[in-house]
Amino acid sequence: MTSCPTGIAHTYMAAEALEVAAEEAGHTIVIETQGSAGSDPIPQGVIDEADAVIFAHDLEVKDRGRFAGKPTIDVGVKKAISSGPELVAQAVAAAEEARASGGSGSTAATAGAAGAAGAAGAAGATDSASTGPLTFVGVTSCPTGIAHTYMAAEALEAAAEEAGHTMHVETQGSAGGDQLDPDLIARADAVIFAHDLEVKDRGRFEGKPIIDVGVKKAISDGPALIAQAAEMARARSAGAAPAAAAATAPGPQPRPLLRARASAPRSASG
Repeated sequence: MTSCPTGIAHTYMAAEALEVAAEEAGHTIVIETQGSAGSDPIPQGVIDEADAVIFAHDLEVKDRGRFAGKPTIDVGVKKAISSGPELVAQAVAAAEEARASGGSGSTAATAGAAGAAGAAGAAGATDSASTGPLTFVGVTSCPTGIAHTYMAAEALEAAAEEAGHTMHVETQGSAGGDQLDPDLIARADAVIFAHDLEVKDRGRFEGKPIIDVGVKKAISDGPALIAQAAEMARARSAGAAPAAAAATAPGPQPRPLLRARASAPRSASG
């Protein structure tokens, strides 16, 4: 279940991030969005079959008793946007532990536990903060220029903030967007392109360390991309040659076929 006070942007961004992370890990997650935008509640039969539950919310969960007895991960909505793979991994671990104990399990994993997992998952970027905060710039785009473009931008910004850095994103596509200030690009320590369309005026970023991935990678693995950008920036400052070639970040490793579900079905387009 995902929710935020307005029931629009972060609610659906968190849902999409969890769906992408679960799919990449070989699992299934079904989301119920709550808030002013509303949604249909998940059928109780689907909840009963679920191995674990993820609540990513800034509002009280409606009818929380429906999920009683299920291993539960409970975090704020922004945590799902920036750390979807970590939350899915936590849900899998909680489900496996419940199976091993012979019951469905009812112990909730709190935001504090998720935060610890997030810190471990983004160790590279966290370690880099000890040498001072870094500044990253980037471009996100998808063919329609709407949902995935802004979800990827938000995921990168949130992941950078959690790691103690700053991320400035230029959104491209049919929805348009303001170009990054040339002085900001010049001061940037590294660049992240998360795009499904050709980057416009790519020459502006020449000579900078560059991470180049598809837009969905930023949505599902923002902390890993920030960690990689920090590592490349540190290598450059240590005297290594600037990385002009594109680099990709490793995705989540496949897990056993285990369903990690939340609440009700929804669809999203990029």
